[in-house]
Amino acid sequence: MTCSPGSVPGYFEVQVKNVCGIISAGSIVVEIAPKLAVGELMWLVTYASTGVRLDEDTIKAAPTRLADALAEVFLLMVEEPIRQGVLRGYWQHSGTSSVLRGRLQVSEQLAHHYDRLFPFEVSYSEFGMDIAENQILRAASLKLLRSVSDPSVAHNEELKHRLRRVLRYLADVRDLPEGAARPHWQRSAQNERFWCGIEFAELVLDGSGLSAVNGTRQSVGFIITLWKVFEAAVARALQESGSAWTVSAQKQFRLIQNRSDPLIRPDLVVESKGRVVAVADTKYKAPQFISSDLFQLFTYAQYLHLRRSHVIYAAPLKPAQELRIGQTGVSVIAHGLDLSRPSHTFLEQMQEIADVVTQDALRIEAPVQAPVTVTTTSV
Repeated sequence: MTCSPGSVPGYFEVQVKNVCGIISAGSIVVEIAPKLAVGELMWLVTYASTGVRLDEDTIKAAPTRLADALAEVFLLMVEEPIRQGVLRGYWQHSGTSSVLRGRLQVSEQLAHHYDRLFPFEVSYSEFGMDIAENQILRAASLKLLRSVSDPSVAHNEELKHRLRRVLRYLADVRDLPEGAARPHWQRSAQNERFWCGIEFAELVLDGSGLSAVNGTRQSVGFIITLWKVFEAAVARALQESGSAWTVSAQKQFRLIQNRSDPLIRPDLVVESKGRVVAVADTKYKAPQFISSDLFQLFTYAQYLHLRRSHVIYAAPLKPAQELRIGQTGVSVIAHGLDLSRPSHTFLEQMQEIADVVTQDALRIEAPVQAPVTVTTTSV
């Protein structure tokens, strides 16, 4: 999204492509509404980021504003686990101390204090709530609380009350510094009940918001990049449809040997038994068989020694179309996903696409029978 001053004073030109969300800076609020119904979009976003499939009642009851709907889904994933108890764990703390504890940081000691032994630059482990998982949950709660700000909507007061209650559970957790990188966390048996909530919180925090070239005014909000959500949802559905293969997103391949560039990076690569069996690109647009897209898919197939590549559009296309690339023997199979249909049909549509991809995999993995040689001799 770009926003620039218009030709008339006081007006701005806003250009948006494949994104939705909300941005507020002072008294200015920009809301970009999705073309999909908010409930259906929440199903797609939630499935793409966490694998959770929202039920029909939750979809129908979703608020009409995107920020409110995100807050509702976030609370749905976080409230019950946090009532069972806030996560605790160890984290590494480094700093200056008047008491020697943990490990003395020799290089830091020499850099800051040179020939003095006091105070000490130390590193030690702390146990408590101030761990990466809780920092992510707290940061997402604060961001959603600032976004759910319309006082004319009665439901918003309830959402804000619930978000503040989550923040009270996390009162002993430090706030992430503005602009700081999101802390790293790993899945474990200890934090299992928070997996979906943390992954959804990361989606909220990863929203790009507003980037100002000039000025210092702070902005609040988030932007959902729809093509990324669509790609992630397709990748997850394709992975779940076949346990015998592995689906990788944005996997890189070196196009020229002994050169770090150029690279090719297909949206989806399907591998089985260490071998690439299918390749696909996702396009968040209506089917358009333009030469640059076809050339890209042809390159993927040729490089990976495949006879077919796939392209999946976010629009209806029935039945799937096979596009033969000249006399090369390579074909591009074009599929369509109708996102205007009820959300639960997304997986049914993806299963049909996965069945076609499975045929490619079986064709590649089929053992090649050695030709039978018949020798005749005369007696």
